[in-house]
Amino acid sequence: MDRVYNNFLQRVSNGNASADTPCDDDPSLLCTQTGRSTTFGGAPIPAFLGADPRAYSELDNQTTNTNGYGASIQATDTRTVFGLNNHLVGGFSFDGAQTMFTGSSQIGGITPLTRAFLGPGVIIDEPDINAPVRVGISDAYYGLFIADTLNLTDRLALTVSGRFNAAQINLNDQNGGDLNGNHTYTRFNPAGGVTYRLTPWLTAYAGYAEANRAPTPAELSCAGPTNSCSLANFFVGDPDLKQVVAHTIEFGLRGSVATGEGSRLSYDLGFYHSILDDDIAFINSETLNRAYFANIGQTRRQGVDASLRYRTPRWSAYLAYTYTDATYQSGFVEAAGDNPAADANGSITIRPGNRLPGVPAHQGKLGVSWHVTEDWTLGAAAIAQSGSYLFGDAANLTPKLPPFFTLTLSTSYQLTPHIQLFAEVDNVTNARYYTYGTFSPTSSVFLAQAPNATNPRAYSIAAPVAGFGGLRITF
Repeated sequence: MDRVYNNFLQRVSNGNASADTPCDDDPSLLCTQTGRSTTFGGAPIPAFLGADPRAYSELDNQTTNTNGYGASIQATDTRTVFGLNNHLVGGFSFDGAQTMFTGSSQIGGITPLTRAFLGPGVIIDEPDINAPVRVGISDAYYGLFIADTLNLTDRLALTVSGRFNAAQINLNDQNGGDLNGNHTYTRFNPAGGVTYRLTPWLTAYAGYAEANRAPTPAELSCAGPTNSCSLANFFVGDPDLKQVVAHTIEFGLRGSVATGEGSRLSYDLGFYHSILDDDIAFINSETLNRAYFANIGQTRRQGVDASLRYRTPRWSAYLAYTYTDATYQSGFVEAAGDNPAADANGSITIRPGNRLPGVPAHQGKLGVSWHVTEDWTLGAAAIAQSGSYLFGDAANLTPKLPPFFTLTLSTSYQLTPHIQLFAEVDNVTNARYYTYGTFSPTSSVFLAQAPNATNPRAYSIAAPVAGFGGLRITF
């Protein structure tokens, strides 16, 4: 029996362009897209920095404090059934958590050069759009599972399994608002597979499995156009979402072969095809810097995983390649946000076959490790990745992030059985590449270093060349 407890405490401050700007009919006050901006008690917020909307920014602060706990128990039985070797596993698992989430936003100024929030700010209290939040969340996840593997012959094995999942997610608004909800999700997920040892060095396998995912509290609490939330994921209303169900087929070949004394070559080639029903996506809202979660129908992920691994007493190497075809299989329309390819209505249309943002089609990895001596080791690892569409471009209307290649070198020296010196240099070639891309406003916030900027493409820049080293002690 296994038991676990953990505590998670996170504080996040997130700066945004302000959705509260000087009113068109009265520039001395601030307005949202739906009316006057207000603070506590419904008091209007004055345009305290003047009539230029670019002078204002928003600071979103949130705190998440979670106490998580869980336990699992499993029983195993290995015996012959009708003269055939059989391996049976069954068990029960429980995972629960108590979370307190708080969040608030304030409007203030912005520094012209660094684009940092400039306080003190005014707390925003707009119940229909952005109000201070304090919510208690209780969730419990139960699982009952069983799996059986029967060796029909010394080469052929059949596996069948099943898991019943139940999830309970309860939200309690500590501020007396409408952020209350009780949600229950249940599902039985079957799976089955077969393996056949073609030769002593090659095995074929195939299988089918189903799996489900209950919506998270954040998704449940930000689940509609009238219940959109900020990019800091502040909670608002509490409509239902459907759970996501995956249907996956996979098949392939794997094995290993000895190539000499103490050396071995291992290989794996796998294909998979997964359909997700009622997948959940974060969809742009018409309100600036806000979005909401929604079930969007089907998505599909399919592809190939291939790898080679070679190991000898002195050195080892690996080569891996992944092809991922991740696409929407259902169409929908969403607000374009800052995507420059918006149509005349400020929207983009996602069609079946469009690729999911942030998922590269190709990724390759290569690594080598060499024992120069019994104590001294040298290593190198490289990653090459193709580009992916920016988040906010689910319709695939703008160019992808550029592809990249990065190289890491490392070394270690074992001083004693328990003490090791190590050093590593990341991004040896100092390649300039990006790990994330989206669209950001260029007119709602003043850009001192680029006052005439018009390109809304915004990238997260990866770390440049960097080296570190240290002493590793094990007991």
